[in-house]
Amino acid sequence: MPLKLTNKERLIVDLMQSKDEMYGAEMVRVSNGSLKRGTVYVYLARLEDRQYVTSRLEERHPKAIGLPRRLYKLTDWTRKQLSYELEEFEQAILFYA
Repeated sequence: MPLKLTNKERLIVDLMQSKDEMYGAEMVRVSNGSLKRGTVYVYLARLEDRQYVTSRLEERHPKAIGLPRRLYKLTDWTRKQLSYELEEFEQAILFYA
């Protein structure tokens, strides 16, 4: 069953495939303007609600200044689905080639 994602959610998921965990602000930075700070967290919350990603607060040194940042990670199920989608796409390419 393919993942049901909006274009922005797909972008986030695609960005997250390359790393184990990412910060929302990091996703904004590497998206080259495709994601905005004000909306990336809305999309991440939706993805977390659907259990496509998980999040945790970063571990901070006791003397660190500021609030801890939230790290986001694709779930194992999501990674398996993405792998399955890629396999299906590659088979379709071979079939029609």
